[in-house]
Amino acid sequence: MTDKIPVDIIMGTYNGAQFVTAQIDSLFAQTHRQWRLLVRDDCSADNTVVRLKAASDNDDRIHLVTDNLGNLGVNRNFNHLLALSTARYVMYCDQDDVWLPRKIELTLDEMLLAENDELCRPTLVHCDAIVTDTDLAIVQNRFIGLRGRRKGLSALLFANCVQGAAMMINAPLRERVLRAQPVLPYDYHNALIAVATGQRRFIDQALLLYRQHSRNVIGAGSFDQAPSTANVARTLQMAINAFPRIQETLCFFGTELSPETVKELNDFSQLLFGKNTLKRLFIAFHRRYGFYRRRDSLNLLLYICHLSNF
Repeated sequence: MTDKIPVDIIMGTYNGAQFVTAQIDSLFAQTHRQWRLLVRDDCSADNTVVRLKAASDNDDRIHLVTDNLGNLGVNRNFNHLLALSTARYVMYCDQDDVWLPRKIELTLDEMLLAENDELCRPTLVHCDAIVTDTDLAIVQNRFIGLRGRRKGLSALLFANCVQGAAMMINAPLRERVLRAQPVLPYDYHNALIAVATGQRRFIDQALLLYRQHSRNVIGAGSFDQAPSTANVARTLQMAINAFPRIQETLCFFGTELSPETVKELNDFSQLLFGKNTLKRLFIAFHRRYGFYRRRDSLNLLLYICHLSNF
């Protein structure tokens, strides 16, 4: 019975007192009841810890992690919690979202289908989200949309389609994620390793409310700042800045990488830095990269044709 399968949920908090209770309440409302929440506060200056302590006192499924590690930042906080998880299946959770009641159930169902043939294959399953304002009024019905349906590494390189709060990973992927020191945002880190060494599956359904407010960090965030021009989309600049870290992350796994991943990574290098314009154009059309905005694909062509420079 799938309702007996344990699922660990990891949540890093920081100054989240305004919203964290609503998120925890949405966990209580899940149809899948066999979960454990591992939550670590990253030195909040508000009443977040008070709220977490009250929740953990009322339900033994909530484990408040305490230590002397200080402020770790988002990446290291989640990585620390991931290392403490023990269930075969782990879900990431943001402090300010609200999960719809069947999020765990449906994500776990998809995970079990994905594992059906290859139990030991690293697997990531993620869903879509409804974008809301601070008061949970709907702003946008889909956050990921069609980008989630794209396949392979090319779906991630210009526009990460995996939202951290929408992910479930299995134990084989956890082992690999923890093996490589994260040099990219944690959701991107998980997604790249999943595609490169195993598989990614997308549930084309919104299973959480993605709350937007003044303290959100949306998307992958900024990489190293570099000069940019008005003709080149910021996402292209980010891809160039991120390439050494993408390469470092994936090359860490050596022979575990699929041949297709190696080919896609080589093509991406040629696309960004190659000298043969025709070859670069072929790669751009052949790979059909995913972008956040349609105009980003045009900006890529301008960049390839030397009509826009850094």
